[in-house]
Amino acid sequence: MRAIFSHIGGKNGSLGAELAALLPSQKPEIYIEPFGGSFGLGIQSGYNPDDVNMVHNELDNITHAIFKAVTYDPEETLDAVFTLLDKYEYTQETVDYFRLLLDYEEAMGVNLFKNDFALGAAAWILKTITFNGNCMDLKNFEEVDPKTRVIKIFENRAETASMLKGVRTLKMDALEVLKYVKDSNRKYGKETFIYIDAPYSHSGKRKTKRNLYRVDIDKDDKKIEELAKILAEMNECTDCKIMASEYDNPIYNTILTEERGWEKVKVCDRYKSLSNPDSHGCKPMETEYIWRNYNEYGKLSPHNLETTNERMEEPMKSKTVASEKGRSKYKVEVSFLGTADDQQVEEEITTILKGHFLAKITSCIQESTALDLNSGNEKH
Repeated sequence: MRAIFSHIGGKNGSLGAELAALLPSQKPEIYIEPFGGSFGLGIQSGYNPDDVNMVHNELDNITHAIFKAVTYDPEETLDAVFTLLDKYEYTQETVDYFRLLLDYEEAMGVNLFKNDFALGAAAWILKTITFNGNCMDLKNFEEVDPKTRVIKIFENRAETASMLKGVRTLKMDALEVLKYVKDSNRKYGKETFIYIDAPYSHSGKRKTKRNLYRVDIDKDDKKIEELAKILAEMNECTDCKIMASEYDNPIYNTILTEERGWEKVKVCDRYKSLSNPDSHGCKPMETEYIWRNYNEYGKLSPHNLETTNERMEEPMKSKTVASEKGRSKYKVEVSFLGTADDQQVEEEITTILKGHFLAKITSCIQESTALDLNSGNEKH
């Protein structure tokens, strides 16, 4: 199944298929990608939002705008795409204009497009007509009429877009998503699968692959280390099944160890472009690995059972940052409901982790088109 747009590092194509084969044998009740990107593995997983509660989180405003619209109503979003393609020329000026309006909406909170579907459509077009989806450089199609080619691309993506209807969308820092999951009661983590596809550590990247993302995790790998520690803690105090992708990352190798209940699996070797060969003219190779806390038989257990049992018997404490400090630290956009403070975010994540989405998400804007979750995945 095709991704709905090109994304550097996206788990699409054959790599996504190889990773899908490494998913837990038991279908989870909840599937979460805190670093959502193009949702490549989610698309290739074979899961359906009708029977698995699928969550896509992405901090990048352009990527989030696409998923916010597509997951709510793919047909209306595609209609908006074709309307914009009919109105605007296939030029660098269109790229710059769409980028300007999307960044203005992010900075000022004002949508100068007609509605959220038009905003998502503009973002989707921007990711499609730029080189590697970088939202900056117009892609040079060989066809005489590139606009016809783009229309065909969107027609081919319609099936994938329809499959995404019902996926829940969040826009918040991925580490905070994981902290809310970790700090919730262990029983809420059952049958939950989390796929970690963070921007790869800078220490493990070739120089030519650095600074490729609009929202990168960090430049000195401090947050990668924080991420690995959070994953290790989650493995010890929740029942979540977790899989993380990376190159051969020394941080993961040190923290996500076999003794702590993790299995490292080599997925594949990839030969890259000859544009940057080594001194012998050889193609550079990148090896993909995963670290996971389960195998085909179920969740793995840390070898140091004494330490693990002590930590698991310690009662979990919920976050009280908002009430203790009297201020809101985090902002999050939930589907079409606007913004919420950290207390509302925690309630939202807890609802997700209960697995059924039966409680109605607290509306942040009274006049917003709130999702009625009392009847499963049906939207009103």
